[in-house]
Amino acid sequence: MRRIVFVINAAALKAPTTISMIRYVLCLLYSASRELSLMAKLPVLVTLLPAVLSAAAAALSSSLTSPESFQAPSRVKFYMQDRQLIANSTGVVVAAQGGNLTLYGFGTLIVMDDPLTETPCNDSRLVGRGQGMYLVESRSDFHLLVSYSAFLETSSYNGSLVFHGSYKALQSPRELPVIAGTGDFRGVQGYAIVTTAVDHGLYVVLQVDCYLTQRM
Repeated sequence: MRRIVFVINAAALKAPTTISMIRYVLCLLYSASRELSLMAKLPVLVTLLPAVLSAAAAALSSSLTSPESFQAPSRVKFYMQDRQLIANSTGVVVAAQGGNLTLYGFGTLIVMDDPLTETPCNDSRLVGRGQGMYLVESRSDFHLLVSYSAFLETSSYNGSLVFHGSYKALQSPRELPVIAGTGDFRGVQGYAIVTTAVDHGLYVVLQVDCYLTQRM
């Protein structure tokens, strides 16, 4: 009985399309079948097919999900236009001590949907939305537990950044962790430096500078 030995070409398995992958598998099976008698072809092909298809699928999956397949941005900057308790408010108090929704204090919970702009001006070009919530978590200081996603869409990138962590609202500058991302920011983590660009009391514009690294 003749033994068939063939090598699966790793570069070919990482072909960018499913059609290329199928073509390569069929070529392998055809080459193997030519070495066998007609009676022996069927059982050998049945034996080879699952292994070859499994290897092809694994290689294709690896090529699609590999961090090397794209490079996420390492720096992102935007401005959050935050309005509270005024016309066109972008934040709503949904819980507070004693049910007083005009009170900003320990336990107050705010849900927000802030426009994200290219510059501090309120008529600046929109680059996304900041949607999530923050909670006043400290009795003595104005510390917030912040959790929100910045959905960004520009000519340079399209995706979201996820922010979550404790935020010292009265400190300047402030720092906030970036824990994840989607789209063009898939696999990133890092931190954001937040400063106040405009302060009109209940209308505040925050400058958010993000420093990102891509997990491998």
